[in-house]
Amino acid sequence: MAIPSLRPDPPKLNGKSILVVDDESGIRDLVCDYLGRDGFRVSQAVSGLEALSKLKAEDTSLVILDVALPEMDGFSVLAELRRHSDLPVILLTGRAEESDRILGLELGADDYVLKPFSPRELAARVRNLLKRHYRVEGAKGRHEFGDLVIDTKTREVTEEGEPVDLTPKEFELLEFLCTSPRQVFSKEQLLDHVWDSAPE
Repeated sequence: MAIPSLRPDPPKLNGKSILVVDDESGIRDLVCDYLGRDGFRVSQAVSGLEALSKLKAEDTSLVILDVALPEMDGFSVLAELRRHSDLPVILLTGRAEESDRILGLELGADDYVLKPFSPRELAARVRNLLKRHYRVEGAKGRHEFGDLVIDTKTREVTEEGEPVDLTPKEFELLEFLCTSPRQVFSKEQLLDHVWDSAPE
């Protein structure tokens, strides 16, 4: 009997967690309102130090980071973040100087938005950046099929955030199916590829 392969979903954006870092409450509230309408989970930070603390404690999918922050500016936060993470970052700034934009991009920002900005445009940039980022993550070895996440590098599988226990052969079979999207395989083909023991 033929076994249908897993069909990968496009990157799921609903439920992704966005951290909005800005010391202006009006901007934070506006951005959070628009992103909340799009189905994102949104948290807030008012300073660079608070942002780094939340990034360590919370599961975050993308950061919207103001450059002019108290205690620790956005460039310093970005530099610290890039020491251990490739999390997508959009910088917000009221500075129009080219040198500031270049500095932000060289430090690893993924996008740059000048104030004042359209919240609808910012929300669109968030969606597009997340789609690109998580599509690349899949190519690197992370595959998402609805609530099922398969990491072929760490050989870990989770469903709705909970680990799934698999034997080595079960994982190899799952890995083979998820790396061969939209294909149908016979039992013999699966045995040949995974077990190397197709029956005669």
